[in-house]
Amino acid sequence: MSTPSRAQSPGTPMSMLPMPVASRAPRSRRARALDTAASLLARLDQHEAALYAPVTDMTSAKRLYYHQQQYVQELTRSAMNAGAQLIELLQREARQAHARQLPQMHSILLRLGSRTIDAPLTALAAWRDNEARHPHRAVRRAAPTDEPVHIRMMADDMLDRALTETYATVGAVWECATELRVRRACAKWLAHLAQRYVMALDAGLSMHDSWWPLEREAWRITAANWFSRTALDEPEQAYAYLGLAAVHRAEPLAALYFLCKSLQTVHPTPNAHEALHAWAMERTEGGTDPKSAVVQALAQLILRNEDEVPFNEPLALDLLETEWAELGVCITGALLEFGHPHATLEARILAAHGTPSHARVDASQCVQTLETFLQDAQAFCTPPLAPCDVLRLCEARGLSAPLCHAIHLYLLLLQTALAELASTPAPGVFVMLTLSFLQVLTLRTHIPAVDALCYVWKAALPWDQLMTYVRREAVLDGTPSAEAQWRLALAHSPDDWYFRGLSWPTWAPAVSALGSECETDMLAHRRATALRARTRPDATPTLMEGRHARTTLVVALLHAQLANYDASSLA
Repeated sequence: MSTPSRAQSPGTPMSMLPMPVASRAPRSRRARALDTAASLLARLDQHEAALYAPVTDMTSAKRLYYHQQQYVQELTRSAMNAGAQLIELLQREARQAHARQLPQMHSILLRLGSRTIDAPLTALAAWRDNEARHPHRAVRRAAPTDEPVHIRMMADDMLDRALTETYATVGAVWECATELRVRRACAKWLAHLAQRYVMALDAGLSMHDSWWPLEREAWRITAANWFSRTALDEPEQAYAYLGLAAVHRAEPLAALYFLCKSLQTVHPTPNAHEALHAWAMERTEGGTDPKSAVVQALAQLILRNEDEVPFNEPLALDLLETEWAELGVCITGALLEFGHPHATLEARILAAHGTPSHARVDASQCVQTLETFLQDAQAFCTPPLAPCDVLRLCEARGLSAPLCHAIHLYLLLLQTALAELASTPAPGVFVMLTLSFLQVLTLRTHIPAVDALCYVWKAALPWDQLMTYVRREAVLDGTPSAEAQWRLALAHSPDDWYFRGLSWPTWAPAVSALGSECETDMLAHRRATALRARTRPDATPTLMEGRHARTTLVVALLHAQLANYDASSLA
């Protein structure tokens, strides 16, 4: 730019002065973004090379910690901060034309999670556990008069700082994230970080014994909240339910519920069966109450213990509504033999994509099936078989012993639930959930094992109790038409949470009707649910009517499918 002909006055603003050629901003937004991304990638490469160094002593542990989290003098040079800045840059430039020249967000998220978070924290935790076996090893301070410091204390402090500072950095990325995949990745990282802290506390990390229970419970709840948020965002993935099972170890039924749900998701994981076996080994001794006896029976089914039949008559169970729902998912897992490699049935053969459209509960053809069922007053009113006869019938049809015992246990629990429905609506969710599973199962009669099961269900289900429940009008205002009852059955309800993520339901809404954000929010308020279900059964009439209508619809479909079943179809 040419120099102006007249001199500038001293009061002229600098923005009005001509800029020298060398002081202008010479680069475009594209050039700045590419240069920044290259610089951050180089910094990340530099730190990652040090993150895989073995941790054998205090010096190597400090070096790993500083590369993973921070340098004392230059905070912005840490690997975590470099990764966070790179994620922020990629989100900001995502809609620009030069975004294709930047690193891929997916690869950066995988790299940050596996190399920058998991690997160094695993190394620090392993070194800390090794030092815990030598509690009296110490290192001297710089000053001669200072007392030596135990390496165990320094290892605890370093692991604590690494976990909490990583959690804070990831939390900041989550709060500022604008892309859904970044928020999902951060939620997964935060859940695993909180779970790592719980595991560290269980290993004796806390230096304040009086605060240990409160600190552990706070981190456990935090991990449960993040895992449940992950399950809310990606219900078809199994890893979130495995994490929820791990943080609910103190509640055997809830832990088994999440493990069984992980087996039946759209994308299961092989680790689920190993986690189930570990859970069953911890339940080697049951309590004296019926609930503990049922949990113990389920553990024996997981271990495939065929020595004895646990029950021979219906039980008097005093369970909450949420516990009945959890038990329902556990029973469906038992009928699938908990994903054992040699199981008779596999969850993948029941996937919803293989269910015919006319047999789904939301199909319009179901209205005619429901109307025919309601008009047939004599449908399947025969009393059920005795428990010993059920086992003999299963064995005669060539079913495996674990599946026979699972069927036997389910029929006893179903009779118990139907008997208690006269006094409390809490078991209704168990009846509706398990019968929905049977309705999907009995559609696969082309499979020999399912053909044999249809013969068993037709003869052994307590049809008299089922008909008494579905045809009672105590929960209904009058007698609605079949179409009105069908529409009521498809209404959203809190029961939909238990179907989310499972591969076999033919109709499961994506969002629950209640305001709870995630599954654990609903399961947490067990006492409130119990009071609502027992002391004021009319407090939620819409929920009761919807559940009753859905159960009626499922029973009608199951009745029609078994009525058309030919026992000699595969003979």
